[in-house]
Amino acid sequence: KETEAPHGYLLNTDTFTVKVEKDETTVLSVTDDEPKGNIDFQKEIDTFKTNGLKGDATAEGVTFELHASEKITNQAGTKTYYEKGALVSSKKTDANGKIAWSELPLGKYYIQESKTNDSLVFNDAKISVSIDYEGQTVSKVSRSAKGT
Repeated sequence: KETEAPHGYLLNTDTFTVKVEKDETTVLSVTDDEPKGNIDFQKEIDTFKTNGLKGDATAEGVTFELHASEKITNQAGTKTYYEKGALVSSKKTDANGKIAWSELPLGKYYIQESKTNDSLVFNDAKISVSIDYEGQTVSKVSRSAKGT
C-alpha cells in the first residue's frame, strides 16, 4: 500500500498483493492520479457602469473566457494541457451571473469578459485564478473569483 504520493499527485489508497519468489525480480506498476480544480465565477454589477438606456441591469448572458496564464502540463511535465494564453473554455453567465468550470488541471488561469449583454458596459479586465496543489489527499481544489 502506498504511504506517500510524489508531490503533485494523489495518494493511491489501493492495496496490492505481490508474490515474491526466491532469486526472482517482482515488478509492480502503480499509478497515481493528479488532482483537478474547479473555478466558480460570479459577475457582479457595478451600478455606476451600466448602460441605463437598455433597461434594468442583469448579469445574465455575459460571455467570459477562461485562458491559461502559463503553459499548463501534467505534474511530470510530459503532457501539455494548454499553452500559455490558450483558450480553455468560453461560457455565458446564468440568471444569477454565475459560471462554473470543473475538472481543470492545476495551474494559473485568467478569466476575461469577451462579450457583454445589452444592460452592462463591457469590461475586459483580466481576473487571475490559481489552482494549486493542496496535498496528496485533496482530489478537488476549488477556487472562487468575482468580477464587474
